[in-house]
Parts: sequence; C-alpha cells; structure tokens
Amino acid sequence: MNKNHQPTTASNLMFLIARITALGLLLAFSFTLAACGDAPAAPRNPDDVLGEWEIAEGGSIVTIRRCGENNALFCGQLSWMEQNTYAEDDPRAGQIKTDRENPDPALRDTLLLGIDLIHGFRWDPEQYRWVEGKIYNPFDGKTYNCQIEMESETKIKIRGYIGLPILGQTVYWERPKADPATRGGFSAPPK
Repeated sequence: MNKNHQPTTASNLMFLIARITALGLLLAFSFTLAACGDAPAAPRNPDDVLGEWEIAEGGSIVTIRRCGENNALFCGQLSWMEQNTYAEDDPRAGQIKTDRENPDPALRDTLLLGIDLIHGFRWDPEQYRWVEGKIYNPFDGKTYNCQIEMESETKIKIRGYIGLPILGQTVYWERPKADPATRGGFSAPPK
C-alpha cells in the first residue's frame, strides 16, 4: 500500500457531511439551551395569576380574581389608586376620577376605582397563558383583545391588541412591593 495514499473524493465528501451534521446538531442544542434560559416562567396552574398586580406606570393596582360561570374565567378590578382625584391641571381638578372616556355616555360618571379593567380570560394549558380576554383602557375608552403570560412569579406580561397579537402593545405588571394599605391611597371594595 502506498504511504501517500489520498482518500477518494467520495470519502472526503462523506467525512465533510458527517462533520457538518455534527456541527449542526451541536449548534441546535446550544440554541435550544439558550432559548430555554430566556423562556417565560411556565405557570404551575391557572391560579398563579390571581392576586394584586401593580400597573407599570405605578399608582394603581389591579386585583385579578376568578369570575364568570363556575368561576372558569379571570377578571381584574382596579382595586387601589394612589390618587383618585383629577390633578390640578385637569378641567375637573380635585373631583373624584370617573370613567369619563367611556363610549357609553350613561357610564361616564361611574367611579374609576372599582371597575374591571380586564375580563373574560380563560386559561390555555397548551400555550401556558390566559387568552381570549379583553382589557379596557380608561384613558381612551377603548377595549382591546388581550392575553396574559407569566414572566416570573412577580411579573406578568399584558399584551393588548387589535386583530392579531403581533399588532399590539405589551406592558408589564408586577406584584406590589408594599401592601397598598400601608401606602395610603384609596381602595375599592373587592368584587
């Protein structure tokens, strides 16, 4: 046998294919591990979302509870506000905040504190999120489709949208760091 024997073109090609396949599998495994590290915390059960959540801008808390027939759905009441009167630069300065942007004129004098901001969510165990809900924006009087995902035990992702979720806006709510009762402010009776 010749010491300078070179492998044939076919064996070179097979060797190259084997190395590319191994490299591809290694990269796929690495990306999978990286993606798992950044994945949202999968809730252990649908009730993980229950309780108080501070709205991202601060100054308000929504309490999520079970609602609907047989308590199969999830809703959220505006349960605490740091300030429940209009600011000095508002035409209604000093008056208690109401749902003044509501599209139904008969509801515009409803107190803002205590209304349901989110409603109608159902738990989807396959997607690990609460879906098919609605979120009401009292600043523009509009209601949007919405879904909720757990980011961690202390943070949820609220995705409001028209049509498809990709065409929406995301905000984050966190568990309050202090008991609202010790911070002053104004509370609504629970529903």
